[in-house]
Amino acid sequence: MDGNAGWRLIRRNLTHGWVTDNDPFSVNQFAHPYQVSLYHGAACLTGLSCWEASALTFAGSFLGEPLFRMTNLLLRGNNVPLFRRE
Repeated sequence: MDGNAGWRLIRRNLTHGWVTDNDPFSVNQFAHPYQVSLYHGAACLTGLSCWEASALTFAGSFLGEPLFRMTNLLLRGNNVPLFRRE
C-alpha cells in the first residue's frame, strides 16, 4: 500500500455514510463492552478522573481497529517468515 492510499481511505471514510459491522452478536454484546471496561479500569487505576478515563477509553477504542488490522496483516502476511509472525 502506498502512502496516498491511506489518505484516500481516510478521506473516503470521513465523507461516506455509516456502515454496520459483520461482528457476531456475542462480540458486540459481550467482547466489546469487556474491552472498553479494561481501558476504563486501567485509566481509573492510574488515578485519572472519570472524564479523563473516558477520554482514554475513547482513544483506546479509536486506535483498536487500526491496530487489529495491522496485527492481522502481520500474522497473515505471506512475505513474513512463519517464525517472525507471532
